[in-house]
Amino acid sequence: MIDREKTIGFKIRQLSNVLKRHGDKRHQQFESQNISMMQSWIIRFLAHNRDKDIFQKNLEQELNIGKSTLTEILHVMEKNDLVVRQPCREDNRYKKLVLTDRGESIHKEVETDIETFEAKLRTGISDEEMEQFFRLINLMLENAQRE
Repeated sequence: MIDREKTIGFKIRQLSNVLKRHGDKRHQQFESQNISMMQSWIIRFLAHNRDKDIFQKNLEQELNIGKSTLTEILHVMEKNDLVVRQPCREDNRYKKLVLTDRGESIHKEVETDIETFEAKLRTGISDEEMEQFFRLINLMLENAQRE
């Protein structure tokens, strides 16, 4: 019989629970600023793609969310000064989504938190061990997805 403490699924589940608790804690902090988890994902996506014109359709595809739901979320985000819609240079009929200064500030806060927590997770682990970890976890993902 395999020791439960030495099974891949059990250890990943433990780590997943720790990550979820951390995410829930951060989510509570953002909720106090009236920012939902979905809004924080949108902010992060826009920030990581600020060199591109991002339209609502791009977010619908990226987040796998319906048009009407996303429209509502974006209206709230505009009202709360997180994003603005700006005319596209090539075609004024299209409105690209751009973070406001407040949205950029929230993004910096999110990124700082991710970097801090990531550094905590990597404490005592060499770069070579991290490379090996990612190689192994990707291999396990491939194995799990094979039929």
